[in-house]
Amino acid sequence: MEPTASTRTIPPLVQRLSLIMVGLVALTYALYYTQTLVLPLIFSLLLVILLDPLVKMQSRWGINRIVGISLSVAVAMVALAALGYFIATQGAHFSEAVPQLESKFKGMVEEVQQWLHQTANVKPAQINTAVDQAKDKGLALGGMILG
Repeated sequence: MEPTASTRTIPPLVQRLSLIMVGLVALTYALYYTQTLVLPLIFSLLLVILLDPLVKMQSRWGINRIVGISLSVAVAMVALAALGYFIATQGAHFSEAVPQLESKFKGMVEEVQQWLHQTANVKPAQINTAVDQAKDKGLALGGMILG
């Protein structure tokens, strides 16, 4: 006699995987709705983990723990400010170089189009059409992935 729909049991692996999936979805929703509280806590925990070895080293040198923590946080803030300055200056240099990079890229595209036209007898209009179609599909897929 075959089991009916009411007497079938769900395999334990499927039950376990379903429970894990429901738990992950619940965790994602919980983190999303509590992100204003959780994100600063995560960053502060990361900061504590990164600066703890420096504070311990200063304590071994005989520096008071409160002073060591203050020094470590000050050093971390100076390092982050220096990193931010470096990123900003590099961004400014990059923005100045964008027109040159754009002209080089256009030249490379023209070279590839000429090469394809000479070797594969593909017209530049066909290449442009194919590139436009690929770009449109990529943007559509990107929108689907990002939601």
